[in-house]
Amino acid sequence: KDHDLADLTASAWYNEKNEGQKPIALMVMGIGVPGFPSPEQIENNEDILRVTNRSKSHKCNKQDIVPTVPNAKSHLKKETIRRVLVKKLPKKDHPKLNHWDRKQLTSWLKSNPPPNLEHGYINQSFNALIAVLKAHYEVTSGSKEANMW
Repeated sequence: KDHDLADLTASAWYNEKNEGQKPIALMVMGIGVPGFPSPEQIENNEDILRVTNRSKSHKCNKQDIVPTVPNAKSHLKKETIRRVLVKKLPKKDHPKLNHWDRKQLTSWLKSNPPPNLEHGYINQSFNALIAVLKAHYEVTSGSKEANMW
């Protein structure tokens, strides 16, 4: 089936202004992008941990943002398919997704980064997301350090 490549660009796939969209789409899109944190770094990112813990500052569930949790497999598959289509890989080079686990999907994504033109958008979107998470924490945490103003 032919796909409109404009619908598969990073900016069409993840838009930070779309409040209903889960950040996991961005996190898996960043796998393999130079300068983007690894899935393990995302899992241990202090700004992400603060808003995924069940507390006053909770903003989203871990499964909606961290690409190492079991529920991330479907998002990893979608991003793999997106990259296959965007890069127009020949059928013989398509990965066999039905038999792959999260580790294999992540490894393929690391070895097959998105097009270079998308790297800037992906990194900028990550930085913007972290800024939103920090701001959310500062407003909702109730800690004296976060609410100095």
